[in-house]
Amino acid sequence: MDAYNKAIEMKSVNADYAAFQKGISYGFVAKNERKIEDLEKFVKTYPSSQYTDDAYYELGNTYVNENNETKAVATYDKLIANHSSSSYVAKAILKQGLIYYNNNKTEPALVKFKKVAAEFPGSSESLEAVATARLIYVDNGKVEEYSDWVKTLSFIEVSNADLDNTTYESAEKQYLMNNAKQAISGFSGYIAKFPNGLHALKANFYLAQLYFADKLESNSVKHYDYVVNQSRNEFTEQALARLCQLSMQKKYWQMIKLMIELKAMRK
Repeated sequence: MDAYNKAIEMKSVNADYAAFQKGISYGFVAKNERKIEDLEKFVKTYPSSQYTDDAYYELGNTYVNENNETKAVATYDKLIANHSSSSYVAKAILKQGLIYYNNNKTEPALVKFKKVAAEFPGSSESLEAVATARLIYVDNGKVEEYSDWVKTLSFIEVSNADLDNTTYESAEKQYLMNNAKQAISGFSGYIAKFPNGLHALKANFYLAQLYFADKLESNSVKHYDYVVNQSRNEFTEQALARLCQLSMQKKYWQMIKLMIELKAMRK
């Protein structure tokens, strides 16, 4: 510290570098309050220094570490506004998006992630932005919106398998959270889009179970039937048991009987 202080006091050519390094050094000895104080002083004292963008970025990160996220976002904003050509801009916007995401502010988070993807295509930050945005779309059951968006990004190649997995994952998440209405919508959408998809078996079985639990037995029959029509699997016995149970109810007997007859005709 003494060497840094001497260089600063002498106002040498490297005074700005010394001041910056001095501020950074406090972080190495777990003195973040002093680090923040020195870096705040640095950006005011040396606004034209080549290290000012570094200082803003370090300052923002330190505010994040100190759980002062409001200050962090504001500091990243200053970096973005005053040093638009800095290599830290993409990182700063991504950090803002992650702060919003971690605080369940998904809309402003998506705005930031999309900005990174649009302005810094192909960068490591853009890839992380797309990956985190995907989680938001999955959580909110908006896979179609995710699909439409990523198709506009030249640096992202999304295969049918990727969309298949993402669509199913979104529906399953709602199912595991006991959000029946959203899960029914999700699984129905998955089956409509991927009738022979990678997760068609599970989607049909879970959808059948949801309909049955919701007393929509007539809707469940065709999905249980799909399951028993596949090679023997982990859901075969449960699906057969449900169909037998439903067959005991007169109003569904004709429907199930017709399905059996149609199967026999196909053989």
